[in-house]
Amino acid sequence: MPLIFLCYRRSDTGGVAGRLYDRLLTEYTDAEVFRDIDDIPGGANFVAASEKALAGAKVFIALVGKDWLDVKGRSGERRLAKPSDRVRVEVEMALRLEVPILPVLVDGAEMPGSDDLPDSMASFAFYNARHLDAHSFDHHSQRILQEVNRIVGRPVQEVGTKPPPDTESEPTPPVAGAPLNQLLLGMWQLQIQYPNGFVGQASAQFLPTGQFVVQGVAGQAFEIQGIWQVDPMGSLALNGQQTDGFNVLPYQAVFQFTSTSQNQLQAAANTGEQVSWTRVG
Repeated sequence: MPLIFLCYRRSDTGGVAGRLYDRLLTEYTDAEVFRDIDDIPGGANFVAASEKALAGAKVFIALVGKDWLDVKGRSGERRLAKPSDRVRVEVEMALRLEVPILPVLVDGAEMPGSDDLPDSMASFAFYNARHLDAHSFDHHSQRILQEVNRIVGRPVQEVGTKPPPDTESEPTPPVAGAPLNQLLLGMWQLQIQYPNGFVGQASAQFLPTGQFVVQGVAGQAFEIQGIWQVDPMGSLALNGQQTDGFNVLPYQAVFQFTSTSQNQLQAAANTGEQVSWTRVG
């Protein structure tokens, strides 16, 4: 039974999908990685085959390229607007079956807004994404593999490939005198700078049990609670659920720290937010 379901459009990210599939096969067998239409034999019902594969999957990887949202069919209509569109069917199925979803933004693509998507898959817009760029594929694909291992429940290996020296790399957290998983314990006041310029405020508590709670205001009141973990690269991964108004949605985020001290932290989230942390307890 597949553990990983790889969803993509050939016209949008077909080449990258093949490379990522090969990267996943360095740690998983071909029986554990389902590459949607490539693993469905001719004449088979793709809906039934996809649902069978997703029923036991631990993670749904959705490759999103720059044309993912607007690619059109022969009639000139957006493919995502058609209920029979394969990608739409697969995303809707993953949401319905509550399979953990990992969007991967390819070569500078951006996550679609919920208003850009059919109502049946609008919540896809709220999943935190990873990036995958051709010029630093080895580095980014290794980080995606780390994320997949963490979700599936396999040991998370240290990143073994550095990005090319002339490309932008993710910052390595400086030594703070104490391991990050100890430094984070306690109460923090957060100032959150969103990519659109909006600034939010929140309080956060990180417990030795591995649980966390964040409460704040960003347009409206919200609460996030779940499990926190520091990986071997010094990234902080948060997994849980967010309550925002009347909505309760899955929450996943990864933070890279650019500076650390006993009482002050600076971090960037994989979704674009810049966060200043000030210890209050």
